[in-house]
This record gives sequence, C-alpha cells and structure tokens, in this order.
Amino acid sequence: MKVILKNTLFLVLLLFNNIIYSQAESVTKVLYKQVPYAIPSDRGLAKEEKAGIVKENIARDKVECELTFTKSKSVFGLIEKPLLNKDFDYLREAILVSDKYYKDIVNQKKTRFEELGGENLNIILPFNQYNWEITTETKKINNYTCYKAICRWDDFNIRRNSTDVFSAEAWFTPEIPSSFGPMGLDGLPGLVLEANYGASGIHFYIVKIEFNVENSKVKFNPPAVKYITEEEHQKRLIKEYENMGRE
Repeated sequence: MKVILKNTLFLVLLLFNNIIYSQAESVTKVLYKQVPYAIPSDRGLAKEEKAGIVKENIARDKVECELTFTKSKSVFGLIEKPLLNKDFDYLREAILVSDKYYKDIVNQKKTRFEELGGENLNIILPFNQYNWEITTETKKINNYTCYKAICRWDDFNIRRNSTDVFSAEAWFTPEIPSSFGPMGLDGLPGLVLEANYGASGIHFYIVKIEFNVENSKVKFNPPAVKYITEEEHQKRLIKEYENMGRE
C-alpha cells in the first residue's frame, strides 16, 4: 500500500522554496512534447499496422507545446508551425492539444480557449479542478526530484446522457513552487514536469525550462471573446454533431 504524504508537508516545502524562488513576476517558459505511442510487441500485429504507428510517432514528435507563467498567471498552448499546416499526419496529432489554457491565481479564474463551429469561445473551468492524491513515489526528471500524484473524476456527457470516468497522473517538483502544468493539469504544490491523461493517449514530458525570460510577448489574459460554462459547451457540441449528421 502506498503511503499518502500529508499536504502540510508540501505546504512547508512550497513556502520554503518560495523564499528561494522569489523572482516576483519573472517569466518562465517550459517546452513539452509527447511520449511516442507504444508499438505492441505482439507478433501477430501486421507489418502495415506497425508502420502506421511509426508514422504517427514521427508526426507526434513534431508537436510541441509551451507553458509560460509568472508567479500568478499562466498560459499553455500549442506552438504554431505554419510550415506544417499541409501535413495531415501532423495536424491529426496537433489538434488533440490545440486548445489554450489560462489560469489566474489572484482572481481564481481558469479557462480553456477553443474554436467551435467557427466561433472562438472561452470555456469556464473549475479553479480547483482536480482532487489530487499525492504519493511518496519519486523519480528524477531533468535533475529535479518529482513526486507522483494521481486523480480520478467523473464527467457527465450530455450527448450520451451518461457519466464518464477519467484519470490522470502527474509528476511535479516542489523545487519549482508554481502550481501550473500542461493542458490545465495543475493545482499541485509544484510545477508538473510530466503528465499522463490516461486513456486519451496524451502524455507530456518536459524538454526544457527557461527561467527569467526577457522581452516575453506572451498574453496571459484570455482573448476578449464570449465566455460559456462547460454545460453550455456540451450543448453546443451536441448541436455541432447534429449539424454534421445532416450534411
């Protein structure tokens, strides 16, 4: 049985590291890529199927995402690569992580920006979105000591009128006391360096961290477009599916 660390321990670590890591509004950038799809070792897998996975991994390796944050705000999104806009394999992988995620700690706001049906929308997310269980399991990532955290949550799917169960795993380091992470997977007492979204197949790993970035032109506030709730977003998705069925 895994022993669950007391949250107070991490609060102490967080406060201690905040003294060391005290560049008030300095900008930090984190580059993430995705772990390649595993190629099954089953000998019965057709040669063409294995070749297809290899092809997907080549495209997946071209997809890069960036988390940029200050002490109080963050934005996470896909790094645009216009020269690859005609590469179907790349676009198929990139669309999975194409939404932008914004977090504002001071005002306790968290949003996801996406394009739906030709309209740009800010989807309001719960600020404390995940109920994390922090374990004592550790490993080194880029020379940082990281702790494993896991969470599970239910999400009602209005289109199917059923509840889906999701899970995620994150490796975070209290050595960088910022509660941010890739694709909105955040809320831990340290920066998330690796994140696995379970059955979705989305699995980020850190490539590099750049501290004290100068002349950053990143916009930390969501675009000035319409805000909707997740429930409203689900209803819009149903409408989109219905419209696609009529075409």
